[in-house]
Amino acid sequence: MLYLCTKVMVCLSFHYIMPYIDGCRFQNMDFIKLEIQSVLPTLPEPLLLAVVDKVTESGVEGVQDLQFIEESDLAELLKPVQSRKLMRAWKAKGNDQSSGVSVVQNDVPVTPPAGAELPQHDYHQASTSTAGASTSWSITPPVQMCVPPNWSETMDIPWSKMPVGITQAVKNAKRPSPADRRKMVRKTVECMQNFQLNPTKSQCSTVARRIVSKHPNSFADVTDKGEKLGSGYYSLLMQLKTRVEHVNRDNTMARIRKRRKSVQQAGEGAPARNVPVDTYGCVNWQPEEMPDDENEESLEAKRSALEELFNQHGPAPSGTSEKKIDDTMSLTYFLLRQHINNKDPVPSISELKQKWPFLFVPRCFFAHFKCLTGIEIVTRLYEAFQSKGKRIQGYMEHQNEQVRKQVKNVLADIQSALPEVDDEHQVLYPGVILLMMAYFEEPEDSLFMLADVTATAAEIEALPDLPNTPRLIMKGNSILTALKWMLCIEGKVVCASSSTDFMTGLAFLFGSYYILNLEYQAEAATTLEFIQRCFMRINPESGSKCTAKGKSKRTGQEVQRKRELINCRVATFVRKLADHEWTC
Repeated sequence: MLYLCTKVMVCLSFHYIMPYIDGCRFQNMDFIKLEIQSVLPTLPEPLLLAVVDKVTESGVEGVQDLQFIEESDLAELLKPVQSRKLMRAWKAKGNDQSSGVSVVQNDVPVTPPAGAELPQHDYHQASTSTAGASTSWSITPPVQMCVPPNWSETMDIPWSKMPVGITQAVKNAKRPSPADRRKMVRKTVECMQNFQLNPTKSQCSTVARRIVSKHPNSFADVTDKGEKLGSGYYSLLMQLKTRVEHVNRDNTMARIRKRRKSVQQAGEGAPARNVPVDTYGCVNWQPEEMPDDENEESLEAKRSALEELFNQHGPAPSGTSEKKIDDTMSLTYFLLRQHINNKDPVPSISELKQKWPFLFVPRCFFAHFKCLTGIEIVTRLYEAFQSKGKRIQGYMEHQNEQVRKQVKNVLADIQSALPEVDDEHQVLYPGVILLMMAYFEEPEDSLFMLADVTATAAEIEALPDLPNTPRLIMKGNSILTALKWMLCIEGKVVCASSSTDFMTGLAFLFGSYYILNLEYQAEAATTLEFIQRCFMRINPESGSKCTAKGKSKRTGQEVQRKRELINCRVATFVRKLADHEWTC
């Protein structure tokens, strides 16, 4: 009797479990279709279905098996390039999945994905009794098996559940209010948790990218010129991840933890990673070919002639037109970049100034920056300050009761300095930079140093506390009312102004990081990235201009900086500035 009951129960088990297995199998076929469409979006529907059938006939039972498909398997259906695109994408995804292991935690309830249709069975328990024996059977359908590893790419964003403000904003291609945006984030995270209680940052990134790509005018991180900041979805990613961490703050079972490092590993520090620093933001960092009809000897002869001309007659030699000097500097750009980019050894500022003295003449310096990045630096800065300067100052004044003391002090200094100058821009332009430094809690002396108005270059270079990183030496009673400036790098004055034009000095300071392959100093990195992204509109999607360790504000100790696509404080400020303008 017991044997018969056991056999009946096993049959019932297969009867009720198989629908779930079949459902998972059909879902996997849908995922295969989506995987193909993500790589080849223009593939006609009949051909797409034929490829799906061919893949399933090859024995693929899930997305994780796609990495084993070979180009020859699809040769009769797809063109070689189409097949290679699929192979590369699937093998890359297979490598990513093989590097980690998905584990279902026993004590954490798993909710089936929203919209998933599961068979409704009333049978939960069977009990049979024999003389002195009792057997209980419980069948739990394996719902977890149906959650695909790439759910963040296929999940339906719950637009129908969004607040009316979001619906209207995306319909009219406008930015939603901050309150509606927060509600959208909450609804989106609720939907994500149907698939995984604690989505990873990578999964949040995928969802954020999908939202922004669908409605860029409403959610993308952009400047007032409509140019994308970094990836364009960084601030939304951070909002999603912050919400995920908030709802999981008391759920220790859903946390994702890294393995604890051994004492030896902890002392080794983070492994070195290839991060583009020197080429960051450049479009012509090192030309591949010399100018026509030129070779190394002819270019070196032209360089030597420029050096001799400068040594004999200075930066503005009489009898030699500026155009001739500019043309020769342009012609020797290839050789100059070779000297600057040389790694063995890295040239010092003194060596560069000796061999290429005209580089540090403002006109030639800015022309070199234009060739390097494609940007007219002084013009770009003027446009940015004219369009954004007052807005930033207005935002700070509006937030005056909430911002820190340093910001209030700068606002007060700006007001007190205005009567001392004839042109208010002489105060407002440096004032905006000082406001941002105060807002980001970065010291003024990380970019600017004050000196007496009569100080000479030799006196500046003799200062004992002169840093190696770039500093703009402001000559006057205050940074806001300084009459002249000097740029100092590696303890050497490389340029001195003949006017009170702060914008030229700022352009020289900022341009030096790109022309001379310098990293942003850690203590001013946020302000410099703000200038880079919001004023200069240089927005690479990868790399960094600051890899140095930073100081923890909590402990005061040096810590390894997080490698982010965009500084989170910069992205947050840009979003808050846009939100402020929305509410005003």
